[in-house]
Amino acid sequence: MNSSKIEGQGGGELLKPGLLATFVMYLVFLAAPFVYTFLGMKGRKFVLKKRIAAMEAIPEGVARAAELGGICVGTTGGSSTETWRGPQVIAGLTLLGHVARLAIRNNVPFYISAREPEQSMLAEDVLKTAYSAEGKPELFKTEYNLWFGREPSYEAGLMAFMATQKTASVFYLGGFGSDAILLGEAGAEMGAMQIGASPNTFGVVFLVATCDYVMLGDELFAGAAMITENPVETGSLVGADVLRGLVMVLTFIGVILATAGIPYLTSILKT
Repeated sequence: MNSSKIEGQGGGELLKPGLLATFVMYLVFLAAPFVYTFLGMKGRKFVLKKRIAAMEAIPEGVARAAELGGICVGTTGGSSTETWRGPQVIAGLTLLGHVARLAIRNNVPFYISAREPEQSMLAEDVLKTAYSAEGKPELFKTEYNLWFGREPSYEAGLMAFMATQKTASVFYLGGFGSDAILLGEAGAEMGAMQIGASPNTFGVVFLVATCDYVMLGDELFAGAAMITENPVETGSLVGADVLRGLVMVLTFIGVILATAGIPYLTSILKT
């Protein structure tokens, strides 16, 4: 066995030549998030030191609604909890629970709309929990939980609701696709302050175009982890940050070596 060829039983190639370094790097990159997640499961606490402008703007959005005597509206988007976008919906509901508590403290009506029936049930529980946490369970109203049906009733109903109410701030937090441009444009036209978050590249572009503040990529999950302070969630995010840092360091070293005419890193990657 040499550095460029690993043979399996029977003499067959277990790893093609030129892929050993790539395989090793893949294992290292795969291990980083798992290690930090495992440490979180064991009770190790991590602190996310990210500064997310959209998170800092949430109290501003609630305060704006209080000053204008308007309402706040939140939605998790048109994604389902039964698909690969389910974690995005859960993270969105976590952040909407945080918004709800701020709204309750400022005596601002806060409405949550969801597309799927099961999400609507979760949204109602989030609102009830928020009112109970603020010591005002008697002020909860079932009408704060909006459900207009699935697409296209979801978008049409929510846009009509926002247009007929004094909507001061809107929070789009979850998994969004084409519904982001419909809802975002409707909110922008009525002059509402809008904060969005979605890891979906095909949906976040519409949020960027219509919202005042946007959480990009995994900032949705980072924001939810900051609220819950769950060690497993924060551990996985810290692991992902460590991985990004490692990639940046390797890229920087590679650029320096290549510029200096030293093919050391390139030769390693060819093994």
